[in-house]
Amino acid sequence: MFVSSDAAKLTSVILGFKSLMKPFDWSYTLAPNLPAAMQGILESPIPMLVGISRELLHSIREEDSLDQDSIDSKTWVFLDKDEGPLSNNLSYQNL
Repeated sequence: MFVSSDAAKLTSVILGFKSLMKPFDWSYTLAPNLPAAMQGILESPIPMLVGISRELLHSIREEDSLDQDSIDSKTWVFLDKDEGPLSNNLSYQNL
């Protein structure tokens, strides 16, 4: 899960990350910029490369629409240098 407030950066990083896997093919969920209407896919237990806008992540946290198990089962990478995890009780990585 990649998080950024810049949609172009999200798309570039997700597609770049996918191309680094060659000669392997990514055959799972790939969403460079996940729309809010599809946020339910975040609870899926399948592997995924997903880009999430910072605003969508804020709304997910405010609504508590993502349970702690779903949060803990994912690796979260924040791409914005000046922004980090939303709270201390979430298991996010800031790279």
